[in-house]
Amino acid sequence: MPLATPIETGARSEIPKDARTKAQIRELKNLRKAIQDLQADLAKPRPKLDCLQNSPSFDRPDRPLYEGVPNIFVGVLLDLDKHLVVTVVDAMRRKVLALRNARSISKEGYDLLQRYFRQRREHSKQRQADQKAHRRVHQTESGLGQQVARLFAKGIVELAQQYKASTIVIPETDGWRDRLYSQLVARAKIKCNGSKKAMARYTKAHGEKLHQWDYSRLSQAIVDRATTDGLKVMQQKTVYEEDVFQQVANLAIAAYDFLNLGER
Repeated sequence: MPLATPIETGARSEIPKDARTKAQIRELKNLRKAIQDLQADLAKPRPKLDCLQNSPSFDRPDRPLYEGVPNIFVGVLLDLDKHLVVTVVDAMRRKVLALRNARSISKEGYDLLQRYFRQRREHSKQRQADQKAHRRVHQTESGLGQQVARLFAKGIVELAQQYKASTIVIPETDGWRDRLYSQLVARAKIKCNGSKKAMARYTKAHGEKLHQWDYSRLSQAIVDRATTDGLKVMQQKTVYEEDVFQQVANLAIAAYDFLNLGER
């Protein structure tokens, strides 16, 4: 009896050649129809696209978006008692348009400034205790101080824009602490009627404020914000006056005169 032939598994049936040809023809017809439909769709009118393509191009303006009035200046001054004083002046007419202190420039900045002062006092006491105990603990308020400076800079620039000012004037930053100390001594002479003992007590009590504020940081924050918003910033020497608002107004006017009259 002959052995059975093994059944081959996995064998594929052959597709007739005619069937393959018909399938290819159908695919070509479908592809040709899809191309024709796409061409017809592209040929349809598109009013919005035509309007955009035919519209004139708008070149970017060369001048900045913000342009202030040339004779409107903003003066900024650091003060031991008010912390910050700002004035807006029409320098050509010698007219004061607005006066602001730290609180009115930025309520949030003022509140953070008080917190900043508290932290400095607390850290100062803690450092003294750590030194006595020979502990090395580094504490800083720089992050909070930077935030305060940015908030005040924002408020100053917004005030300048409100009055269409062209320039913000800040005192020269070199030696600003020495100038504040000179102001402190001058103020002590006035308040203490020349009494040396009273002056010594006054300057000691208020002298700590000289180290509670970084005017250079505030100045840089003002420059950064003003430059971004299209305002000019310039430095000018300031002369001490008992009325701090008059002093900051004179600061702005002196800067205007320097630019326009060649006077300092």
